[in-house]
Amino acid sequence: MRARRRTALLVLAALQMMCFPGLAAAESAEDEAMRTARQMSLEEKASMVFMVTPEALTGADVVTAAGEMTRTALEGCPVGGLIYFSQNLENPAQTTTMLQSLQEMAVEITGYPLILALDEEGGTVTRIAQNPQFGVENVGNMADLTYSEGAEGAFSAGASIGSYLKACGFNVDLAPVADVLTNPDNTLLQERSFGRTGALVAMMDSAFLKGLKTAGIAGTLKHFPGHGGAAEDSHTGLAVNYAGREELMETEWLPYVQCIAEGAQIVMVGHIAVPEITGDMTPASLSETVIDGVLRGEMGFDGLVITDALNMGAVTQSYGSAAAAAEALRAGADMLLMPADFPAARQGVIDAVRSGSLPEERLNEAAARILRFRMALLDQMKRE
Repeated sequence: MRARRRTALLVLAALQMMCFPGLAAAESAEDEAMRTARQMSLEEKASMVFMVTPEALTGADVVTAAGEMTRTALEGCPVGGLIYFSQNLENPAQTTTMLQSLQEMAVEITGYPLILALDEEGGTVTRIAQNPQFGVENVGNMADLTYSEGAEGAFSAGASIGSYLKACGFNVDLAPVADVLTNPDNTLLQERSFGRTGALVAMMDSAFLKGLKTAGIAGTLKHFPGHGGAAEDSHTGLAVNYAGREELMETEWLPYVQCIAEGAQIVMVGHIAVPEITGDMTPASLSETVIDGVLRGEMGFDGLVITDALNMGAVTQSYGSAAAAAEALRAGADMLLMPADFPAARQGVIDAVRSGSLPEERLNEAAARILRFRMALLDQMKRE
């Protein structure tokens, strides 16, 4: 009976490969990524799960080029991604040259391009549109866009931002904001959120992501499980959303449910406590209940999970860099953004695996998801 069942499964698998070659290719890429991750050294994997600033990688004061210092740093610590800020971006020629040189180094050293990201939401949160040297139009605040142009405007904004990010050499935008502004005392997101109802924000996020995608840029839904219901600013301390599961499902989780169903690639988890879900004040970014339970298990998200910046007060007030990095990975995060002390955070991951407190297979899963994303970037580069 078991032999016949095994034969039937093999036949079914073969038929699926013949009838659905795209599915077979996806499964092949997934297998290749996991195989590669398992063959990497612990130190390599512990490096790849981080996205840091170029300054944190190299030790330089301000980085505006990718030269031998960058090469040496990347050879010693092959991170999976870099995040850039206004100080790194002087003008189009300098930015394009820097990122192109960096990607050539990355492919030569690791075999894959890096994830190159920045926060370019539009309006008050931009790194490029605020610089007149780039000569691009700021699409404006998302709150204004919602009521002036609707979903069509969100698509156009995403396409516009994606176009100039792609031209510079970026491949990921840490936008759009998916927070639903349910708390009137929330001043952090009043101009950045698309609106006050889950259905409206879901519609706008979906359109914005599609606009980015037309330009070849992957967007990032943030900040799961919902910063709009909190009054606090997680940059300075822990933000708390006291909504219950039913309320969250009807409002702040709607954008994620819809956009995940439509193929969203990246979700950023914020430093927001949801005590009605977790039963405690653990930040969502470090909570297995939130990431592995709700986002992965209930919503079925199998893309890249990145934390919000780990140097923010909501984390640093209660956790050291080493502990926060290990906890985030244990909770189900794949990529760790900007720890306060990068060397300590990286060593914390290594030590946690060696002690057994962080299963190496969990690190392999995180590394494999990052590798799959980078493999897709490599394919895209070859086509271009």
